[in-house]
Amino acid sequence: MALYLNNTLIERQTSKRDNTSNQLNYAPFIFHMNTFEKGKLKAIGYIRNKAVMEDVVSTSGKANMIKLTYDKSNKKLRADGADVVFVYATICDSEGNTVTGADDSIQFTVTGSGKIIGQNPINAEAGIATILLQAGNTPKEIVVEAKSTMLISGKIKIPVIK
Repeated sequence: MALYLNNTLIERQTSKRDNTSNQLNYAPFIFHMNTFEKGKLKAIGYIRNKAVMEDVVSTSGKANMIKLTYDKSNKKLRADGADVVFVYATICDSEGNTVTGADDSIQFTVTGSGKIIGQNPINAEAGIATILLQAGNTPKEIVVEAKSTMLISGKIKIPVIK
């Protein structure tokens, strides 16, 4: 694995096995950085010296908007009055980067055959506010909207099957 900060190589290393990671299929890579620097952090994974994956994260700017996603877990939401999914309201900057320091209060609204289980509104933790959405008995799309003062609202349509 190679780690770059703002296109400068920080370190290239192999995974680290220890008592904690011996039972894992894939041991973690642990990089130590002495100071914080804004910018882009890029990790490149290698197998037999051939790059096989790349991931880039960027330092976020000022909180600007809410992006909604939900946990599909490779299953469709069923209209049985009991099926549930997690819905995530991620607070992002204008570039779509998660603002991990954001703790804004997020108010969720649901349109369609579904309801929120638990607290609403809810404060974000590490830039994300999470609710549990329960499907109703009607196989119809559920629309979830998330609002907060000073942020552009987010909206997502969640299909519900019979």
